[in-house]
Amino acid sequence: MLVAQQVLSVDLDKIKSITSDITSENYYPTLLSRFNNFDTTLTAKQMHLLYYGKYFQSFYEPSSLYEEREQMFELIKQKDLSSALIHGKLAFEADPLDLKTLFGLYLCHQHLLNLREAENYQFLYYALVGTILKTGSGKNSSEAFVIMNISDEYEIISSLGKEIRKHKNIDGETDCFKLKKGDDKVLNSIKKLYFNIAIPLMKVE
Repeated sequence: MLVAQQVLSVDLDKIKSITSDITSENYYPTLLSRFNNFDTTLTAKQMHLLYYGKYFQSFYEPSSLYEEREQMFELIKQKDLSSALIHGKLAFEADPLDLKTLFGLYLCHQHLLNLREAENYQFLYYALVGTILKTGSGKNSSEAFVIMNISDEYEIISSLGKEIRKHKNIDGETDCFKLKKGDDKVLNSIKKLYFNIAIPLMKVE
């Protein structure tokens, strides 16, 4: 049980208290049902509760190999989109808040021209990307983006249109990524990004 547990700007205790109240509209199973049904009226606060509140859910296993997700991406590479979609749906059932899974499902539906479904998964993906980006500036370890899965670091970097040049862990719970220079002058101002990985580390322990 966590006591007064806060990771940078993310107050896990407060999140647990809010999402454990069965009478509240922010009760975790209620929020998750809305998320799974692509409810676009979910607020930024509720997305925050969903993403970080999964710490207390049985499906949160950051040490998992995410075999269904990886099988989906392998089949996407082989251009077998229908089979990829089957594995993607299983991955979504296992952890609906995993960014890489959401992006894979978006790709499958987009290539299969299931445009409404693609739009739904794109919405969930970018809503969670925005949730993570609101936790800090990413400019240093004290303002690092707080993530729930290591793979989310790579999704954030990719969503910003950047590529990784070098990566290192600087203090046990902070990853620093040096980024490649690209063609976009605005994006080139982002040379490094910092991510806090304390939450997945705590869960694994």
